[in-house]
Amino acid sequence: MEATANKAIIYDDTCPLCVLYTGAFVKTGMLKEDNRISFNELAEKSELTANMDLHRSKHEIPLVDLKGGETLYGLDSLVFILSQKMPFIVWFLQFRPIRAFFKTLYNIVSFNRRVIVGAAKSPSNAYDCTPDFHIGYRITYIALATLIGILGFFFLSYTIASSDAIHTIVFVNFLVLWTAVIGSGIYGLISLVTISDNQTRIEYFGQLATIGLMGLGIYVALMSFVALIPTMGVATFGSLLAVVVSFGVVCRAHFRRLKVVGLGDWRLVVWVLSFVVGVLIVLSS
Repeated sequence: MEATANKAIIYDDTCPLCVLYTGAFVKTGMLKEDNRISFNELAEKSELTANMDLHRSKHEIPLVDLKGGETLYGLDSLVFILSQKMPFIVWFLQFRPIRAFFKTLYNIVSFNRRVIVGAAKSPSNAYDCTPDFHIGYRITYIALATLIGILGFFFLSYTIASSDAIHTIVFVNFLVLWTAVIGSGIYGLISLVTISDNQTRIEYFGQLATIGLMGLGIYVALMSFVALIPTMGVATFGSLLAVVVSFGVVCRAHFRRLKVVGLGDWRLVVWVLSFVVGVLIVLSS
């Protein structure tokens, strides 16, 4: 902690992800509690803002030197803190391709952090540290989330196919897979037509990508467990439970994120109906 004794990290306290990992720095002894300061506390610590680029700080978390030294941002600030426990990380990031990869990954997460956690914009009476809308990083995030979703379903299908899972599990997985593809396609087209503002449309698709990953993670975890005990009773009950739980979670998340984006609640009904149509199409094929 000696290296960070005169350093203070400034974090977005309206972002649960930022609260979580900066809190972890304190709990693991890499940072003092007093040296973890939220953006909304800066009004009482104006001496810190003189040594900060406030606009850059929205996108790259700053590590301010309390004695007036250089302020570190983003990946550099995280590396400085983490190097106390993992000194090899400094050497590791000296290689340009590796540094470029992690720098890009950091930017993708940072510019999309409020889409990832579903956080609303900062209150009007608080400092607004909402990252700028960056179409490149937003589309990249949506593409990566879609790719992870596809790989997740392939992983689940392989797990089930290589186990002693019985027909019920295979059928449910097949039904969910094609329902997800068809339902998402139908609703995606509806959203493209009914949302006129490009930025709102891309913002919303980012939210949909996140809740899709959320539902997939729950579904894969439950179905993988069910596949380990392939008896008729467990397969039937477990498969239905996996569908109900994962779909229930994403419905709740979707309802909340519609309010974050500022779109009408009626879209949730249309979204559910799109998947109902998907089920009917799959069953009739």
